Amino acid sequence: MLRSVKVLLCLAALCAAPTLALDEVVTKRVFRQANFTFASGETIPELRLGVETYGRINDTADNVVLICHFFAGDSHAAGKYPNGRVGWWDELIGPGKPIDTDRYFVVCTDLLSGMLVKVDTVVTTGPRSLDPRTGEPYGPRFPQVSWRDQVAAQRAVLDAFGVRHLKLVTGPSMGGMLALQWAVTHPGYMDAVLAVSAPIEFSDQERLGFQSSGAAIRSDPLWLFGDYLRYGVEPDYGMAWALYGLSDLSNGEAFFLPFRWGTYLREARRYDANHYLQTINLHTAYALGSEYGSMQLGMRRITAPVVLLGSEDDDFISPDDLEDAASSLRAAGVRAQRVLFAGQHGHLSCLEDLDELAAPVRAVLR
Repeated sequence: MLRSVKVLLCLAALCAAPTLALDEVVTKRVFRQANFTFASGETIPELRLGVETYGRINDTADNVVLICHFFAGDSHAAGKYPNGRVGWWDELIGPGKPIDTDRYFVVCTDLLSGMLVKVDTVVTTGPRSLDPRTGEPYGPRFPQVSWRDQVAAQRAVLDAFGVRHLKLVTGPSMGGMLALQWAVTHPGYMDAVLAVSAPIEFSDQERLGFQSSGAAIRSDPLWLFGDYLRYGVEPDYGMAWALYGLSDLSNGEAFFLPFRWGTYLREARRYDANHYLQTINLHTAYALGSEYGSMQLGMRRITAPVVLLGSEDDDFISPDDLEDAASSLRAAGVRAQRVLFAGQHGHLSCLEDLDELAAPVRAVLR
């Protein structure tokens, strides 16, 4: 009871905040929960996540839309920061926009072991965090995060707001995968699921690509079995090779481009290697609902209608992949459909071609 009261006090200021026009500055606040237990049974002394909200929660706390962020994203989905950085789905979220903050209370959280842990506006408990029990970074001793753990962390935030039901859970790419996991873990908790450019599982070749990306980090001499922070170093070169491999996997680049190495290295220094490995391992293990014995059994738990929205030019999560996924969901008794939009940026269309996403998003919330 005391822990619940403390959590509620942490978020009371957000619940009372006035409706915000999203051309104004938004503020990220911090959610804290003591003694967070993972699906593995391991417990950490404190969970901390960054939270952004837009709009106002209604008296029955059932006008809520949950947004889940993408692979290298964070909770800054809409509005802008004092430095001018605009939210990654800002065109879709706000007064009169497809996710209308005059009607809906929109919540977006940072995720456990988030990739952008080095950014000062990101709050994410993970391997780079200090373990209160030792005063040192968790490093490789941090529990491996599962999809159910990500849902549990977000559910703790929603519970603190008093949320009883979601109108919609959605997100792009990895965010769409998490939205689907929500439907498996908490059937009946949402009216609908909109997974954008997201699969229900990966092929063996794609899993091998994820594993190879992780191996690039572990091959760096500065990896030091994941304890690099103890020695004041970081495996930046391994991280750069990992990012190159991931780009190869998602964009179909067939060969290494030496003139882009500086770009990969600069990008690598934005991320923490242990956080990257946590996220890659999530993708390697992803098979929707398989924790319930099989994907078929897991997907049978879904009661909300599911829309799989994808770009016509996405070669990573292709239209055929989405149709196969929709067929598998329907075979499990789920009301599922594939919807395509005219993207022009491949897999990144879910972040770049937002004008094309507007109509499908409005249709789901109609």
